[in-house]
Amino acid sequence: MRKILKQIFVSGILISGVYCVTVSAKSLGKFTFDIDRAVYGNTGYSIEAKDTWTTSTANGIRYSDGKKVTKSYQIQLNKKGIGGCTKWSPKMSADGDSHKADFGKLSKGTYYINVSNADYQSGLVYFHIKGGGHIRQ
Repeated sequence: MRKILKQIFVSGILISGVYCVTVSAKSLGKFTFDIDRAVYGNTGYSIEAKDTWTTSTANGIRYSDGKKVTKSYQIQLNKKGIGGCTKWSPKMSADGDSHKADFGKLSKGTYYINVSNADYQSGLVYFHIKGGGHIRQ
C-alpha cells in the first residue's frame, strides 16, 4: 500500500510539473524622463517580434510652487531606418499611479523611446512631467 501511494505521489508531481507553465515578462530596460514638451531617447532597445508594452509612473509638477498637477503624457516607440515604424501609447495620466501601455506585436529591431507632453499647447509651459518606467515583452 505504501509503495502504491509513493508511486501515485511521484506520478502526481511529474504530471504537475509537465502541466505547470510559468509565464514571465522580460524587462528590456528602464527609462526616465523629465519633460516640458518632449524628450527623444538615444538608448536603443532590442525588441523581438513579440507583444510589447511599457509600464510607467509619472507626476505633473508645477514650476511656480512644486505642487503636483494631473497632466497627460504619451510614450512613443520609434524604429528608425528602412522598415521603421512609430507606435504611440494612448494618453496616460501623470498622476503618480502606474499605467500600462500596450504596443502589440512589433517587428524585430532596435527601438528608441520618446515621451511627449500630451497637454502641451504653444506658448508658456507652467509645468513639467517627471517619471520613468520599463519596456517589457
